[in-house]
Amino acid sequence: MIIQQNETKTRCEKHSANNNNNKNKNNNLNNNKRTSRQEEPTPTNTTSNSSAPNKKFKSGSSNNTYKDDTNDSHLYDYTYSLLQNNDILKIGTHNVQSFHNKVKQQQIINTIDNLKLDIFGISETNLTEKHIKHVTRSLDKSYDYFFSAGERRLGSGVGIIINKSISQHVFSSFGHKGKFIYVDLQMKNKTKLRIFQIYLQTSNYDIQERMIIQKELVKHVQSALNDHFRIIVMGDFNVNPDKPKNETKYKRQYQIIQDLKNLCFFDLFDTIYDINEHSPHNTWFNHSGSLESRIDMIWCSNNLINGLISCDSVCAESYTSDHKILISFFDKAELFGNKSTSSLKRQRIFKTKFSYDEMDDEKWTAFGAETDKLLNKEPTKNKYNEQYNFKTADLNHLWQLIRTAIISAAKEHIPNHKSYAQDKRFMPYALSVIYNSIKKINKIYHKFHNSRITSNLLPSDEEWLKYKSYIQEVISDEDLSPCALPHSITSTNVKHIKN
Repeated sequence: MIIQQNETKTRCEKHSANNNNNKNKNNNLNNNKRTSRQEEPTPTNTTSNSSAPNKKFKSGSSNNTYKDDTNDSHLYDYTYSLLQNNDILKIGTHNVQSFHNKVKQQQIINTIDNLKLDIFGISETNLTEKHIKHVTRSLDKSYDYFFSAGERRLGSGVGIIINKSISQHVFSSFGHKGKFIYVDLQMKNKTKLRIFQIYLQTSNYDIQERMIIQKELVKHVQSALNDHFRIIVMGDFNVNPDKPKNETKYKRQYQIIQDLKNLCFFDLFDTIYDINEHSPHNTWFNHSGSLESRIDMIWCSNNLINGLISCDSVCAESYTSDHKILISFFDKAELFGNKSTSSLKRQRIFKTKFSYDEMDDEKWTAFGAETDKLLNKEPTKNKYNEQYNFKTADLNHLWQLIRTAIISAAKEHIPNHKSYAQDKRFMPYALSVIYNSIKKINKIYHKFHNSRITSNLLPSDEEWLKYKSYIQEVISDEDLSPCALPHSITSTNVKHIKN
């Protein structure tokens, strides 16, 4: 592993050094990208420990290389805090370039553990149907595994790895020729989620097969939309969405991007970050550092975008790959919700709520008198006096008597009603304010998506007035520096407002 990590570090530094010199070389990507894969040799001198504490990862979104971005440490801190938050659903994807040998399998599982990912899609597994049966028997039992194998071993295969706490919601799955796989999840609030992991062909030699795969993929996406699923499509698309269709000779590969846009899907990285030629957020780098491109993506349907919190890319440090890991963060409560009221009623799960606002002096006096009366009726309390040598069991018993008396008196003299208990997550007040502020800003930011700007679908003056009010609210709540915003949005100032 030491040898591997040193090689990865050297390659990362080389990518960084060549980053600014290679912005214009993406046109040659598909001619130069590997057309066949060699099985990765088993590393030597490797130790693994899935229970090891989280290693610091290398955040890659802010500078688009495999190098730590020291100028944007706040972005690293924010991403790291999201990874530690159990109230956030973390979904990742990575072209792992082989899931065949056991050492690399364990390294990938360790990476999932370290990043605390709930769902992880992998591309280019190089597994056959025969291998899949053996692989799943020996893998970590903390996860459930879903694989699809292709007819050819090398350069194919996809899979989805899901933490057991989430996989209990999976009710079906489907794989197609090792090029895409999806799992369907249904939450207790009846929300349905379909997650695709894809790996599309690189070369023009396979273009006919790719077009058939793309049509089949879109058919399953459309079917899920018709059934009111929320949808995520992620993986290695092997096409750069930032190159206009008429500027690339790979126009047919680009069709999948156009299809997703036509279905009102959001490219998450293009939604969160301002992607341009100076900041391309590339996800693939060849070994010499001479070529790079943004060919790995995560897309989500329009009905899921409000649950998006953030996304980022990180470097795989414990195993080799020339792709970055992409991670998206969603509001878990938005998807999973709470138990339905009807379910709680069937289980007779309820709690008593007291209306203290309806109390007056007379009611409080009656409540106090009733509490004293109930305590005086309890004979065992008489043994507790100043000389009594209290033990822990005595204190617990005495507190139980007082607690029972208070609750009984409250039910009698304090106005109350029964409500069915919702399993609400606890969040400190200060954190909930910040969390709500982020959600407000995210919803506004989505209105400034590049596709909306290009189509001139800008917020109206009335909408912008409301958004400005929200923004000023957040600035006030978070004690941020004042921000001067224009009275209206025009085609000339919209990108400045977005920034």
